[in-house]
Amino acid sequence: MLDTNSVSYALGGNPPSVREHLRRVPMAQVCFSSITEAQLLFGLAVKTQATKFAELVNQFLLGVSVLPWDSAAAKAYADLCAASWKAGPPPSPPWTRSWRLMPRG
Repeated sequence: MLDTNSVSYALGGNPPSVREHLRRVPMAQVCFSSITEAQLLFGLAVKTQATKFAELVNQFLLGVSVLPWDSAAAKAYADLCAASWKAGPPPSPPWTRSWRLMPRG
């Protein structure tokens, strides 16, 4: 099971060792949670200029098993996070602190 960073590293090719390791694993054995799916979709929603990466992510999503928290919930989460991020960070939850560091565009 891959986490969001592992997927990003593998698709982005940095570090190259992550992509190479993933290439040696049969795709039938690769999975991630729908939370990871949601985080990837959120990243694409707020970085609309990353079209090449979006293609890689979307192709990857087609070939990998996503384990439950269903896809509708993941999409809703991504849309809500993107809308919230564009409006500015919420005032208190600690996980939003890193949003203040992300460039807004």
